[in-house]
Amino acid sequence: MMKIMEPFAVILMRKNSETGFFESEVGSYNIPSMGEYLESIFVIDKEEEDMVHLRITTATPVKDWEYSAIYDYYDEDRVSALDFVIKVEPIEDDYDPLWEVTFKLLDNIEETEEQIQKILETHHIELQEVMQEIKDKEEEYK
Repeated sequence: MMKIMEPFAVILMRKNSETGFFESEVGSYNIPSMGEYLESIFVIDKEEEDMVHLRITTATPVKDWEYSAIYDYYDEDRVSALDFVIKVEPIEDDYDPLWEVTFKLLDNIEETEEQIQKILETHHIELQEVMQEIKDKEEEYK
């Protein structure tokens, strides 16, 4: 049975870079699909510019051996090749593979929604290719 992906809303919050506490709501964004990859999203003011920090993950738990294999085969350059993405960083201290994508917050809500969706779609494609590539590599990673 095919899983139907429902659109969802994301509340974007401003995070204080010094305290780590959320301070205020920036806005609400509608994401049409692939929200299962979104771990978290927040904004930090950096040098008087609002920077979005979008954390993306695998959507489902991975096996222990898959954790390292996914990081080994995942190409962050695919996501960072999107012209609006500033940085893609793996975050290796989480239970499942996790990447933080940074980009500048736009004033236009629809354009920001499109950027979030492009990141999720690009990540989905890359992750599907990685999972296909590593499917027979369990013995190498045990």
